[in-house]
Amino acid sequence: TVKKVEQIEAKLESIDDAAQEEYDKIAVELTESINRSNNEMDIDLERLRRFLHANSAKIPEDTTYDQIVDEQALPFVERRKLEAKEIYVNSLKYLEESDEKMNETCKNIIEFLKSLATKYDKGKEELKATDFQFNVKLAQCADTNYDSIDDQEENLNKNIDQMKKAIHHVELNQKLNE
Repeated sequence: TVKKVEQIEAKLESIDDAAQEEYDKIAVELTESINRSNNEMDIDLERLRRFLHANSAKIPEDTTYDQIVDEQALPFVERRKLEAKEIYVNSLKYLEESDEKMNETCKNIIEFLKSLATKYDKGKEELKATDFQFNVKLAQCADTNYDSIDDQEENLNKNIDQMKKAIHHVELNQKLNE
């Protein structure tokens, strides 16, 4: 039984390793996605700068196109990058916590099963020992019983002989008296 639990434990470890590999792939994909998104935002911001320059948008004289982009568009882009980073960090944290909880749950289940299997195997051994002891006691009782029966049979035979002799003496006495 303990061997079966150890086999299950090996399977669970294999599953856990596979899950960890998948979590790692997801983390890499998420990182790549965040980096692509950040790069796309930077590219879009640069396109906006070029668009403003190319279309000669009307702006106050003491202001440059870059200042407008830096003051109005860049904070929005930076906020989105920060939000994306927070989502990324929270996602990775969630994946890690899920993996840890799953791993801990599996370990607890395996420990429980090992304990149960050990107790089961111990119980089987105790049952075998008890059965053996019972059979020994049963054989001893049978031997004692047979000895007792032999002794009683011997006593019975002695009593029968004594009774036969007694009856024979009575008959002899009667014949003598006649």
